[in-house]
Amino acid sequence: MPLRDWCSNGKMAEAEESPLKLQPLPKHSLYEDLEAEVFLKRTTIPLHELEMVFEKLTSKHSAKYGFRTYDILHVAAALILGCKHFLSFDLKAKSLAEIGRN
Repeated sequence: MPLRDWCSNGKMAEAEESPLKLQPLPKHSLYEDLEAEVFLKRTTIPLHELEMVFEKLTSKHSAKYGFRTYDILHVAAALILGCKHFLSFDLKAKSLAEIGRN
């Protein structure tokens, strides 16, 4: 049976069937992936390094932008670990990561 899609005029239009055959993903638990270090790797951050970077970010940017403690810790850890990408749904944390990188 062909797929159907709405046209800009509001009428139904026939579309060709999708050539993609989606395969189900293997069932893994997050815990199994963490144990296997599939996408996250366990590491230790020396507390003195975290304190130094935290204080640097705080003194340079907190008064002006009002970053929260958790965001500063998150960004400081990413900077120490040399992360190439910083993922966050928090726009302030993303902006701190960009500022802190420079």
